[in-house]
Amino acid sequence: MPLHLAPQYANDTLHGRPATRYWPDKPSNLTAIAIKMLQQTTSANEILRYQTVYEVLVAKRYPRAHVALFDLFELISDIYADPAQYLNRSVLTKASDYEHHCDVAGEVCAYEYDHAYPDSFMWWDELHPSGKMHEIIAQEVAQVLEGQSRYASYWSDGADGRQTG
Repeated sequence: MPLHLAPQYANDTLHGRPATRYWPDKPSNLTAIAIKMLQQTTSANEILRYQTVYEVLVAKRYPRAHVALFDLFELISDIYADPAQYLNRSVLTKASDYEHHCDVAGEVCAYEYDHAYPDSFMWWDELHPSGKMHEIIAQEVAQVLEGQSRYASYWSDGADGRQTG
């Protein structure tokens, strides 16, 4: 996930949260937090990308296996860049908006727009994707399993006569 886009970690003065129920003593430098999250998620994704190719094609650890690496980071980034293409835009919200707002103690919570437009939000709360996002991700995972996703890379070790990469 591109966690640097989540309101919990975002460098967004309107929607980046200075403190939340998940991180009540959050430091005030939102820019440093967003950059750190971007670095960490990018690094982890690159390790997985290179390690997967190595495991399948070089080490041949999974004979006759067909492997797909789903790039959730890219999918979420695309939705964030163009939310109108993916989300119900009945309510004019930004991709960084979220539906379920709570105080720092997590004791007083309320839904934005009284939960009338759940398909309009990318984020359910400061940290978690919305129900609509889960639906979009599930649809894309189905495409990955069918070998049809533009958000996946596919490999086979070639033991069955096919080698991809």
